Amino acid sequence: MEVDQETAVAQLLALARSWQERGLKPLEVAHEMIRFYCEVRISGTNMQADHDMLLFQWGIGQHWLLPEPTDLRGLPHGQLKSDEFESVYVDFTRQIFAPGDDEEAEFDDLAIQMGITLVYGPATGEEECGNMWISSLNQLDQEMNKFVSQSFVSPLLNATPSRYVTTVGLCG
Repeated sequence: MEVDQETAVAQLLALARSWQERGLKPLEVAHEMIRFYCEVRISGTNMQADHDMLLFQWGIGQHWLLPEPTDLRGLPHGQLKSDEFESVYVDFTRQIFAPGDDEEAEFDDLAIQMGITLVYGPATGEEECGNMWISSLNQLDQEMNKFVSQSFVSPLLNATPSRYVTTVGLCG
């Protein structure tokens, strides 16, 4: 199904709310994000030009303290609070650049990221960090196999996170 960007944002925020309420674990969230990526095409994007990609990330970082999925666009970051310490996390993000027919459109002005971060306990500082981009539907199986075999990710795949942080924000 093809939808406009704002419809996709609303859909992901609603899905993430459901995933959070159901307490999905990383492997389940990965599969749900892949399903969303496969089933929901966003008008104005060009898959061949990497306008619609998935990003899987893992490691340690500080995260926003948000009780529910939140669209950060237009919110001043000064109003947001984040952790005071670094935590272990796994993150699933969909990055979209939907310029449509506007050949003058700038990535930094239009691109957004819609992501869900599963946060675990405090980090020791020894954890490995990494990421992987998936830029086509043809890469999904191969990249998913790489993701689940990551030594950092593998033990977290079925672990219950301490919290979920779902955001939509500008890339630039």
